[in-house]
Amino acid sequence: MSRLVRLYPPAWRARYGPELEALLAARPPRLGDQVDLIFGAIDAHLHPELVLAGPDGTARHVPLGHRLPGLTAILGGLLFSLAYISAGLTQDDLVLSWIGVAFVIMLASLPGEYMARFARRLGLAFAVIALCYALAAVLPWGPNLLLVIPIVVLLGGGSLALATVRAGFGRRWRWAAVILGFGLPGLALFSIGLGIGWQQNLGMLPLALIVALYGIVWAAVGVVMTFRGSPTFDRDALATRERTA
Repeated sequence: MSRLVRLYPPAWRARYGPELEALLAARPPRLGDQVDLIFGAIDAHLHPELVLAGPDGTARHVPLGHRLPGLTAILGGLLFSLAYISAGLTQDDLVLSWIGVAFVIMLASLPGEYMARFARRLGLAFAVIALCYALAAVLPWGPNLLLVIPIVVLLGGGSLALATVRAGFGRRWRWAAVILGFGLPGLALFSIGLGIGWQQNLGMLPLALIVALYGIVWAAVGVVMTFRGSPTFDRDALATRERTA
């Protein structure tokens, strides 16, 4: 598949991809044609209702309810980043209280029928988190970084991975988003816990900017989720199950 065709949303490619591939094979695009195709891809992402076909083959409108999860992810991600950056500028620990609020908002964008595919993994993750909390409360030396790491990885990295699944990312883009959004910020936070002292070497603001990447990537995933639409429940699949029940 041509790289230009890959720029378009999956629904658009499924409907028009073969036709465009054949056209590009018959007449290789010139520079002006390539620019037009790039702008067309941007427009297809911004207006998915024009390319998402319904059961009868006609274009269907993406309801606002299908866009709400993405809008929620954008709000939570931006709030997370702003809180960390503000804390780096003001060094006010009270600002960090908004981190918890932002994270709850981001998690609110995740629940949906698609999660049924990951029921076992989610159950195992929650079991590990519960075990970590139980060990931290029972062991005489109290919470330890080795107990915090699984919680941060499962909640922080796992929730971002779920968001990319809901946004329809392919495996390659999914890994790229998780590594960029969680890998570097997580490494910075863990190094502080280990006493390496990034904040002394870099300063609070640069460190806050690194951690803010997590919220920025969340917001970017939310943008894709918003434009593509992400229903909480698939009504067509639900109706099919009811008919076969």
